[in-house]
Amino acid sequence: MPHRRPRSNALSRICATFAALALLTAAASLGANPDNGATDALSILHEVRETIEKNYFDPKLNGFDINSEFHAAQTEIKSNSALGASIITIGRTVEKMHDSHTRFFPPSNHVALTPGWRSFMVGDSCFIFAVEPGSDAASQGVKPGDQVLKINGFEPKRSTYASLTYLLHTLAPQPNFHLELASPGEASREVDPKSRAEAFKNLPQDNGMDVHQADRFYEGVWHLAKPRSAELSADVLVWKLPVFYQSRDETDHIFGAAQKYKTLIVDLRENGGGGEEQMKWVIANLIQHDQVVGNFVERQGTKEFKVTTRGQNGFAGKLIVLVDSASASASEVVSRTLQLEKRGTVIGDRTAGAVGRGKIFPSTTNGYHYAMHITIARLRFPDGADLDGVGVTPDVLMLPTASDLAAGRDPVLAAAAKLAGVDITPEAAGKLFPIVWPTY
Repeated sequence: MPHRRPRSNALSRICATFAALALLTAAASLGANPDNGATDALSILHEVRETIEKNYFDPKLNGFDINSEFHAAQTEIKSNSALGASIITIGRTVEKMHDSHTRFFPPSNHVALTPGWRSFMVGDSCFIFAVEPGSDAASQGVKPGDQVLKINGFEPKRSTYASLTYLLHTLAPQPNFHLELASPGEASREVDPKSRAEAFKNLPQDNGMDVHQADRFYEGVWHLAKPRSAELSADVLVWKLPVFYQSRDETDHIFGAAQKYKTLIVDLRENGGGGEEQMKWVIANLIQHDQVVGNFVERQGTKEFKVTTRGQNGFAGKLIVLVDSASASASEVVSRTLQLEKRGTVIGDRTAGAVGRGKIFPSTTNGYHYAMHITIARLRFPDGADLDGVGVTPDVLMLPTASDLAAGRDPVLAAAAKLAGVDITPEAAGKLFPIVWPTY
């Protein structure tokens, strides 16, 4: 039977609280109007429901009681006059489907917010792993290696972390946070770092956008997605792939260069997925025969998902793959495929458990531009597994400690290098790929 994330009272409490916290920001950015706010929101709610019912891969909605949940949302919206609060209601209602690739993306408030710190789950605990130089977080003493005990009053947990991140950064972007932190060997403390804000005209819509400003924004964000590589020895190459959006030519170039090495370490940590075709081309370069990755379960049945090998043009040497809790979607498909084929060794933390084929459905209601991202197919691997909500268990479970994060050490990459026959210290491994931040 397909695995489903357990429903969580904690998630409902988080959603309800952040609806209140985000009210002022969302209402102001959306220009809430007491005369038509509820009417517009109800129209958006109706459109969202219709889009889900028409396009979700499972006509039975995977057990989600859409009648009850959307009726409750409708009642809540009718009790509010502010569109901003109602937008939060719509987002948290969709979130109750507990499907990683089904999400509501609200109208843009034309402001990009960069918190200045990044966190992720390490095992069952949440840690700060990077702090932007010059940020308010840095000035308030937020440091890599700090354990995040609470974010805006809530304890981050693996089961709800993705939803919490969505609520904080997408549905109700926070101009500031309240963090309860604990540095290694120190008492807990509380800080209130402000996010860096950058306003954009009509972003991300095309109509009326300032082209130069938009270009600057996308360049500032997309440089985060550029693949990077490092040679550890004459026999070992590390390829860090932040997202699956590279072109075929770029992929071919990397694997062409990799052919002179005996071992390739593919670093998919923090890689949240990307394009399906780009993912397939990476797999094609790593397997030596055509491969049925699995079957996509769609609304009208199932379709075989097959990858055609590049054969001798790909990489045939030893393969090691690095993953963490932020490795999601396409990263998980690649990792699990290589595991099932016994093609390489996967090292790191259990992955995010966010696997599915999604499609974006943009909509416009009374001038408000929004979108639904919907799971139109779920992947069943050859062993029958559905990884959504489960994730990939690495062959070698290895987690950085708080002290490792604080000191900038990378014991996972160092361990991978040792498997490849190269001795490199965790300190040296941690300097190979410096953290990249948006430049807009």
